[in-house]
Formats: sequence, C-alpha cells, structure tokens
Amino acid sequence: ARIRYAITDRLSVAARVEKFQDRDGFALFPNTVNVRGDYNAITLGAQYWVNKHFLFRPEIRHDWQSRNNAMKAFNNGLDERQTSVNADVIFYF
Repeated sequence: ARIRYAITDRLSVAARVEKFQDRDGFALFPNTVNVRGDYNAITLGAQYWVNKHFLFRPEIRHDWQSRNNAMKAFNNGLDERQTSVNADVIFYF
C-alpha cells in the first residue's frame, strides 16, 4: 500500500508498506540459502522537483522478517532487520 501527499507543486512526501511471503525460501537473497518467512518493509520518502528537469528522491526504508523460524536473512545471516537510506536524482530530457 502506498500513500502520497503533495505539500507544494514541487515537494511531496510518501509512505509505502510492503509484505512478501516467501514460503520456500527461494525468491529473495541469493546469498542466503533457504530463509523462509515473511519479508516486511516500510518506506518513508520525499520527492522534490529542483527544476523541470531534475527530480530528487530521498528515502529511508526499514525491512524485517517474521515467521522465519529464527533464520536470519540480513547482514549475512546475522540480523532479522535492516534499515537503509537511499536517494536518487532523475534527469528528464
């Protein structure tokens, strides 16, 4: 599910919630074998139009596992959760 709110014509904020059920432990994380379970994430981000050609999009994302039978998929099998900060710049021409 995703929700987005425009603060101004150039700035908006968004939130996204995701859930993926990997019952076979196959679809995600090719470096971690057989980590079955549910993968959950919440992402908060912004979208800022610097000008008509440049779009800046920072975000923070938190991922965690559930129903994983104590198997850990993040940080080379050491953690059940992780947080990442990302940003991208898009140039339209």
